[in-house]
Amino acid sequence: MAENRRIIALDVGGSSIKSGVVDMTSLDVSSFDIIPIDSKGTAEEIVGTLVDVIQRHMNETPQAQGIGIGFPGPADYANGISLIEGVDKYEAIYGLNVHDAIKEKLSSPLPIRFRNDAEAAIAGEGVYGVGRGYSRLIGLTLGTGTGSAFLIDGVPQTGGKGVPENGWVYPILFEGEMADDVFSTRGLLKRLNDADVDVVTVADAVKQANKNEVIRQVLAKFGHDLGQFLHPLVTDFEADVVILQGGIAQGFDYFGDDVKKHLTIPVYVGKLERDAALLGAANLFGS
Repeated sequence: MAENRRIIALDVGGSSIKSGVVDMTSLDVSSFDIIPIDSKGTAEEIVGTLVDVIQRHMNETPQAQGIGIGFPGPADYANGISLIEGVDKYEAIYGLNVHDAIKEKLSSPLPIRFRNDAEAAIAGEGVYGVGRGYSRLIGLTLGTGTGSAFLIDGVPQTGGKGVPENGWVYPILFEGEMADDVFSTRGLLKRLNDADVDVVTVADAVKQANKNEVIRQVLAKFGHDLGQFLHPLVTDFEADVVILQGGIAQGFDYFGDDVKKHLTIPVYVGKLERDAALLGAANLFGS
């Protein structure tokens, strides 16, 4: 590992960009920032915002050796081409080579590498966080959607024994519904609303759970179903550990035991929080 190797890292979301500079020796994330991005804006505006973020970090860290970007999918990550359409965000850059567009504006020799945003968060937590030391890891990000990654010795798998296509579980059916519609914020809120629980966010539900038996029952059933869903995936992949991240994971105290009942391996909640995806983006340049 190179001494004091620094990577500029971005975690691009639907409404904001988290960014920082990762020291790959100490794993410290410095110059952390979060700024809004208009994902419904023009291609020029979107690329301009990305360039502004990167340029600021380049000015502050002239010794940076690369730029790692976690970006929503679908995309051709190897070539940096966005393929997002039909989801009311980043429509303007569909088919655009974002890699080349950024390089042209930066006029910098720094290499730029992309990976899926969920994969970045899982890789960060799996390589540097609670997954450290495990060989075969399944990670899920439970939030707006159901992101996933299957890692072997820190390397994401897109196929092979026990790995769904691209390592994505979101289209897999659970009791006739896509996992993305069941194990996501909208799926959990639907369960709560169907149980006549009047909450707007998952965070609200978790805050009230200690004093609300109905919420606890809903969360327990969510955990039971998630454990059932994970069981064949864990078995087929021969996983050593499962890591859960995302907003829903904050309710793990109320549904974690029900997940574990279906599995014989450890299940952990990620601890790196905002740094996970930045470390995972920087990991594109090696550990």
